Amino acid sequence: MEREVQRVRAAFGSGRSRPLTFRRRQLEALRAMSEFNAYSQEVITVLGEIDLVLEKLPEWAAAKPAQKNLLTMLDEAYVQPEPLGVVLIIGAWNYPFVLTIQPLIGAIAAGNAVIIKPSEISENTAKVLAKLLPQYLDQDLYAVVNGGIEETTELLKQRFDHILYTGNTAVGKVVMEAAAKHLTPVTLELGGKSPCYVDKDCDLDVACRRITWGKYMNCGQTCIAPDYVLCEPSLQDLIVQKVKEAVKEFYGENIKESPDYERIINLRHFKRIRSLLEGQKIAFGGETDEATRYIAPTILTDPRGFVVGEVLPSQPGGQITRHPRPSSPAAALHAARPYAPRGDRPLLRDSGLKGVSGQLLELAVLAVLARYRSLQTVQGDRTCGAQLGTVTFATEDLVGQQPGEATFTSQLIKRMIDRTSSGGVTGNDIQGISWAKNQVSVELINALCPLSNEVAHDRLTAPGTDSSQPGRRVHGRSAVTHSGARLVCSFISGSSGMGAYHGKHSFDTFSHQRPCLLKSLKREGANKLRYPPNSQSKVDWAKLFFLKRLNKGKLGLLLLTLLGVVLAALMKVSPRRSGARRLQAHLLRLGSTSDL
Repeated sequence: MEREVQRVRAAFGSGRSRPLTFRRRQLEALRAMSEFNAYSQEVITVLGEIDLVLEKLPEWAAAKPAQKNLLTMLDEAYVQPEPLGVVLIIGAWNYPFVLTIQPLIGAIAAGNAVIIKPSEISENTAKVLAKLLPQYLDQDLYAVVNGGIEETTELLKQRFDHILYTGNTAVGKVVMEAAAKHLTPVTLELGGKSPCYVDKDCDLDVACRRITWGKYMNCGQTCIAPDYVLCEPSLQDLIVQKVKEAVKEFYGENIKESPDYERIINLRHFKRIRSLLEGQKIAFGGETDEATRYIAPTILTDPRGFVVGEVLPSQPGGQITRHPRPSSPAAALHAARPYAPRGDRPLLRDSGLKGVSGQLLELAVLAVLARYRSLQTVQGDRTCGAQLGTVTFATEDLVGQQPGEATFTSQLIKRMIDRTSSGGVTGNDIQGISWAKNQVSVELINALCPLSNEVAHDRLTAPGTDSSQPGRRVHGRSAVTHSGARLVCSFISGSSGMGAYHGKHSFDTFSHQRPCLLKSLKREGANKLRYPPNSQSKVDWAKLFFLKRLNKGKLGLLLLTLLGVVLAALMKVSPRRSGARRLQAHLLRLGSTSDL
């Protein structure tokens, strides 16, 4: 492992990765690999990212002027982005292609060399990346390392210039501890809750369709899919019914045979989720099939032994944690603390909790926390726990209108944004809007397989598809990505992660913003202020130069004033000189006359 990292570092030291022309060629090659006649859920996002970077790279990589003071106003000052060096990217299993390739795009664009470590859980994707990437990218600068815990542990012992990891919080701590030994900066996309509040005045049909789409995409195995829904008691039955209708609309009456409904990643996750359904009152769904890791979209009402906050997904794919049974409705509301800031105060307060029975609805890996009154107050505490994103559905108000264009907003959504903190906020939709439906080659289908090796089908493979037939194609699916319409994917500090990437933020993450100051060997008089011996007059002049920032507006007015003074003086002197010349000419004429 050490030899591989040193080989990549030596290639970076050659300087091959720095020229923009080289970076563009590598990105274009990566695009050619990703196209592969496969415009599917993850691939379409990667293609969009590459196109954006190719378009903006000259602008992002260009030097930016730096602010000057009076002492440096005549010098050249700028900030030049430069590559960090050798970076490590550790991908995730739930979207193994996009969560590995998307940060790779930013690292290449910034001019780095990269070690790519795909998730071993999505073993087929890891294999195809190890096969394809060396065929398209520079083999010395970009290396793929496959393996499990042992290989990853050995890899983390090496020194890198940056590490980007996507996964759970426990492993994130291991990554950060290993990075700390070398003082290596990290970007971590970890677990966290993504709560959703549905207001009574919003359009429930639209809200429930969007919630259903965002949650059940990839069988709920999406880090930013809504974990649970908060609503008023009167909305609970309506939300249940409308979610059921949306499920049937999206996946048909026979969900198991739908080509658009995926499967759980592996048997361990499948068994864990299935065990949580045992002995529960199932209002909808609940069917399972161990052979294909199928778990139907499921709604549980009044889970036995549970009240609000006890059954909540802790990881994508339905890993559900159980909390101690709250002793009162107020404690039940407090139990929903994944949606609360750090401390003992719940984020959502209810002034009429007495006599309110706590109930929980779970949609496969989505909890709907009902039996709440209306949203009364939102705490002003902005210190947030592990909260990846918040979603609020609320009615909109017309706040402005231009010719042919109307502007709408929601005061409730604005208040949620102002008084809460999370990695991202979405109003009236689920975070991430990337969508595509086209045809996918079977080779890439098999590559994106989240199941174990004995099952040749991918979560995308349509029922009855024979993936052994070369050239066989099936339909792709829609996708949820945190970047959405090229938005920043950021993660708040704490157990949900740190840092940001996607688009320009990826370029910035993998770049060092290097300040550059170029001075002249002339004008040495100005530098005498910093040379010994010191004096009070030098201190006074230093205050003027260092503490007074160069204000171009004020400087322009000062220069204009000086120019006016000079012109006035010239105009004042000019008439005097003209008068003297006229007097001299007059005297000469008088002298000539007397001579006559």
